[in-house]
Amino acid sequence: MAEFLPYNEQACKMCGKPYKEGSDTWWGFCATCGYLEQFYNPLPAQQEFHASPSKYRLYAGGFGSGKTLCGCQESIQLALRYPGNFILVGAQTYPNLRDTTLRTFLEIVPHPVLKGGSIERAFNKAENMLEFHNGSSVIFRSMDDPNKYKSLNLGAFYIDEVSEVAEEIWMMLESRLRRNTVPRRTGFGTTNPEGGSWVYSKFVQNNGKSKNYSYFQAPTTENIYLPEDYVQGLLDSYPESWVKRYIYADWSAFEGQVFPEFQPTIPYVIPHVDPNPEHPVYFGLDHGLHNPTAALWGSVNPEDGTLYIYQEYYEKNQLVEHHAANIKFMSKDTAIFGHWIDPATQNRNAVTGKSVRSEYLRLGVPVTLGNNDLHAGIHKISEYLKKDKHGKPKIVISERCEHLIEELSQYRWEKAKPRQNEPEKPHSYKDHTVDALRYMVMGLPRYFNDSPASMISSVPPPLPEFYEPGEEDIDRVEIYSGLI
Repeated sequence: MAEFLPYNEQACKMCGKPYKEGSDTWWGFCATCGYLEQFYNPLPAQQEFHASPSKYRLYAGGFGSGKTLCGCQESIQLALRYPGNFILVGAQTYPNLRDTTLRTFLEIVPHPVLKGGSIERAFNKAENMLEFHNGSSVIFRSMDDPNKYKSLNLGAFYIDEVSEVAEEIWMMLESRLRRNTVPRRTGFGTTNPEGGSWVYSKFVQNNGKSKNYSYFQAPTTENIYLPEDYVQGLLDSYPESWVKRYIYADWSAFEGQVFPEFQPTIPYVIPHVDPNPEHPVYFGLDHGLHNPTAALWGSVNPEDGTLYIYQEYYEKNQLVEHHAANIKFMSKDTAIFGHWIDPATQNRNAVTGKSVRSEYLRLGVPVTLGNNDLHAGIHKISEYLKKDKHGKPKIVISERCEHLIEELSQYRWEKAKPRQNEPEKPHSYKDHTVDALRYMVMGLPRYFNDSPASMISSVPPPLPEFYEPGEEDIDRVEIYSGLI
């Protein structure tokens, strides 16, 4: 464990005289020559974070990894480097902001750089605003309503425990970075890993793909300033999944995962290969209007029943005509043995009298109603993900199916309310390809069982490639598909 000397036991680096003012841990000020020293020695991940040129940055770490310290130090440096800067520092709730973020900020900020030379003179409690002597200001806010920030003209923003904040808050703050007198306009967050959040999608999965978004991982074990027995005590006291998330900052290990066995690597995710033309192909569709419409194509190996998801479709804010045309194009020259769709699509529009499903049928996509038993479908997917004695699962996914890979990784249970006896429900966020997969695998057992020979003999004849049925053909389509 590294140790700090009190500021009054340290000499000024400019004139050699002892500091007369300061904080034992964070800064010292020489009254003789006016030199200010900050006692901040950033850890390796903190150094990388501060040096990054990316406009948006995420510092994610375990307990005691210096997340809030890092974010507050970055905010202070931006306030000092650019006079007249206007910075927002926030957290999801005011108690969290007050007890952690604001407390850390006021503890480490050097008093000589503040307006009036002290916290008392510089901090406006009514406005929750701290003013610097160079004209920069930092406001402290809870992040509960995006409408609160519509009129802000920011040079930077920092959100502590950003995974707790809604994505629309982050997007609103991005749009507020318009202070043209500040050359470096930036937003950043700190957090514990939360694998099912939008933060994971925006930063972790995009890391290296976009120069605007960068991610920095900081395990607790990297912090040399912690008490010697701190980390070992946590390792001895908590289960492996907790340790992975809160000590090693592992995004793949978070509580509540619906499919904890799934990993976005081999053997589940493989380099893309075209499906074997001798293997029957199946199709699952989850229709959305404002939410994305997601579709999957999977081929089944008759020898062992392995399902290979080789293609996906994912698009939102489009009409059925658009989706149907793309689905037909992506299914060209493919004999599909079964098409399943969300059974809610059979509900008729009160104005037109037509259903989404009937529109797909009219446009030549012969969809049948899938089984929407949520928990049975989740169980069936889990069966496919389970590895056999040779370490092979019953489902493999092409690396091109990026949305399915992401959603299987992030799919999680909602947190149960106290004394709640209702069955667990998955968190309804980015679940569209998972739903399409549910409809598909819930249809497959009608055709397959554990015997490869019976699998081959029970495969029904394929549906016509695509045709134009009318509303009166719906029942015939279901019978032909072998579902009723």
